[in-house]
Amino acid sequence: AEAHLKVINLSDCREIQEIDTELVHTMTTLQSLELRGCDKLDFPPEFVRNLGGRCVVNFLRHHRLNLSGHDFESLPEDLPSLKGCELKELDISNCPNLTSLPIELLCSFETLDSLIFTNCPSLRYPPQEVTSRGGKAAMRFLRQRKLDLRG
Repeated sequence: AEAHLKVINLSDCREIQEIDTELVHTMTTLQSLELRGCDKLDFPPEFVRNLGGRCVVNFLRHHRLNLSGHDFESLPEDLPSLKGCELKELDISNCPNLTSLPIELLCSFETLDSLIFTNCPSLRYPPQEVTSRGGKAAMRFLRQRKLDLRG
């Protein structure tokens, strides 16, 4: 019989050294994978593990990171730890206090092609007319702007 697991909690399993990401892909019913405190794991990065189960599954399956709904003023300092993780989409929607984006850092993620940040009223750049066109348009705008600034 096929298992229909929705939640796997491996928190504080300090000896676990690797997660079979292919298995996570095949477990279609899995919604949450808790990995907090699994200190010997290199992947996913600790920053992602500490965000909680749904974030971990989305990150492993789709290379998406959802940071929406947080009250930070700038993106977390741990974001550079995701370099090399093939991050494709970053969602920072509904962050009312977010005032700036590290454009140089975001553009350095070569695989990042979608940046979603709707309902961030304190964020003035990129302009609303760009953000309203969606995450892919926002990333294209930032990459082009970075090139324009280099001359």
